[in-house]
Amino acid sequence: MMKRCNCGQAAGIGWKWLVLEAVICCAAPTVLPAAVSPSAAGRQDGVIVDPAVSSPGARLQQTSELFKKDASPERVEQLLKANELFNRGVCYFVGRDGERDLPAAIAAFKAAADLGSVFARYNLGVIYSEGLDVPVDYAAARHYYELAADSNFADAQYNLGVMCGQGLGGEPDFTAAAGYYQAAAEQGHLRACHNLGVLYYYGRGVPQSYEKAREYYQIAAENGDPRAQYKLGQLFRYGKGGPADDTAAFHWYMQSARQNEVCAQVALGQMCCSDVFGKPDYEQARQWYELAAKQGCGEGWYGLGVIYLNGLGVEVDMPQARRCFEQAALLDEPVAQYNLGVMNLTGDGGDVDRKRGVDLLKLAAESGCAAAQYALGCYYYNLTEGEPDYEQAFRYYRRRRSRGMPMRSITSVCCFSMVTESARIPARRWNCLKPPPASL
Repeated sequence: MMKRCNCGQAAGIGWKWLVLEAVICCAAPTVLPAAVSPSAAGRQDGVIVDPAVSSPGARLQQTSELFKKDASPERVEQLLKANELFNRGVCYFVGRDGERDLPAAIAAFKAAADLGSVFARYNLGVIYSEGLDVPVDYAAARHYYELAADSNFADAQYNLGVMCGQGLGGEPDFTAAAGYYQAAAEQGHLRACHNLGVLYYYGRGVPQSYEKAREYYQIAAENGDPRAQYKLGQLFRYGKGGPADDTAAFHWYMQSARQNEVCAQVALGQMCCSDVFGKPDYEQARQWYELAAKQGCGEGWYGLGVIYLNGLGVEVDMPQARRCFEQAALLDEPVAQYNLGVMNLTGDGGDVDRKRGVDLLKLAAESGCAAAQYALGCYYYNLTEGEPDYEQAFRYYRRRRSRGMPMRSITSVCCFSMVTESARIPARRWNCLKPPPASL
């Protein structure tokens, strides 16, 4: 999304492992970071060009796995030939003076793969999943990843988990995905630990268990994974999988936010605005919201808008609040669209623009913002330009009631964060519309 702070973007596979939650649950505020970045040491465009650097200890492990099956002189000679062909493929892939020969590299990798080179098989999986000089072919990618995974290569197991979860190269299968993640996690693969946490959190392919989710998030978080650190903070914050612990939540949010994890920056802003540790620290909250906003986070802009709207640690600045809500609204933040819509109707922080105000309220209402639905009902019930439109008014009133919301006067802006209900912030009041009849 957005870039909104629920971070539900989807992306490609291979080394760009940012894909799982879009399938698991569109409401889940999660994104999976890449297990190995395209530019990681020993890799180029995700393809392994130096196994000793890209996968420390992996070459010895893979050779050991193969020798367990067959340690005959013929097999040793075969593996030496496979290694020679793999190195040749790397030379073609890297090229000279920046000029690659990808067809020759693919041919060499295939020959090495046929002789049992695990790294060649993995590279072919990356090449076919990413379409490097070949059409994207998920079935072929899956085939080569499976060959590499059979030799207990953790990155291949992880990629297979992602492909199974996405249904790339076959039908979606979360049970199989969990199995591959488990195999990779047992080798210390941090993103596999993270993904297992996600699967246990939502009960996809495994029994639902917040306790297991917390266990796997903890492993990845303690080894520096910012997404796992944020999610572990969430579990501590809301007491899922164990007792609630605001101090632990703050600690893990801080670890994650320091690595530029935008969701954690917003979470810290919310905690600083609350009285969870006594007196709110609005100055620190503003700083965290600013960091999130600079990364294009709608909730970061929204939090800044609330701070300037209510004068939290700063002077009330309606024009600045309006500008912040404007940025958040452009990033599809429903409550910011609602607040901005009301400000356009009232002229707070700028000019009155009733048409734009109503359009913004409609956008927020379509996103399920109950306050916007009710505000539109009040607007159509109180029309001053022409006759009131009772049909439209009642339609929006009913939509709010269908969400289980009580009928009450729209005399204040519902300035709470869309991320956590616990981070409510005092709202500035706008007395611009009278309520509907009590009989509604």
